[in-house]
Amino acid sequence: MSFTFEHLESRVLLAASVVQKGTTLYISGDASNDAIRIDGTGLAPGDVEVFHDSDGDGTVDTSLGVFHCFDNISIKIKGGNNAIGIDDIAIAGNLSVKTGSGNDCVFLFQSSIGGSVKFSLGSGTNDLGGLENEIMGNATFKTGGGIDDFEMSDSVVHGKFNVNLGGGNDSLALRDNDFGVGSKVNGGGGQDLFIHYGQPMPANVTFAGIETPQDAYPSELASQLVARHIACYNRLGGQGVLNLD
Repeated sequence: MSFTFEHLESRVLLAASVVQKGTTLYISGDASNDAIRIDGTGLAPGDVEVFHDSDGDGTVDTSLGVFHCFDNISIKIKGGNNAIGIDDIAIAGNLSVKTGSGNDCVFLFQSSIGGSVKFSLGSGTNDLGGLENEIMGNATFKTGGGIDDFEMSDSVVHGKFNVNLGGGNDSLALRDNDFGVGSKVNGGGGQDLFIHYGQPMPANVTFAGIETPQDAYPSELASQLVARHIACYNRLGGQGVLNLD
């Protein structure tokens, strides 16, 4: 069932709310352990359905409805261990995600973004990245201190691709992507691991703070990340997880 925004009030379930103002869809959450999925699967281009955890168990289980007639999506979540999945959306404007301190997983899948993408995650053990996306503007991914894992596969960023993983012993994996001129990857402080698969890395990407380039994840780390991704997958209702192989 679709709703027009002329008659839409903000809808709230537990700690999360969704409201449209002008051309932006705002999704917010408090310091509890939020689970939110924004899904365009099977919908008209520009439409999304927003799902949330309604009973406080940390797992997506209830739809807040189908939303349309917007260009941008802004997601702001306070502290807590949050899971956010954005799957198969097509928007003309910008996508931004900001979380507070906690162990978060935030992934973007099979989506078309007409503007820019910005993920900013607080301190904690974070998993973030994307798979099979096209981003027309810049794509910026930033985390605070903690042991983070970033993965991007089979995606095109027409603007600048910028990653800064902050302090901590982080891991970063890139596979078969195309990034714009002036792209930068910075592992930040700590002993960071860089894994690159597939085609040669574009020459227009510069690296800093990456201490250990490799061609595969160490088996112990791979097992840990698979477990983290499966947990995220389950919290998002079986949607939105990257597979390591």
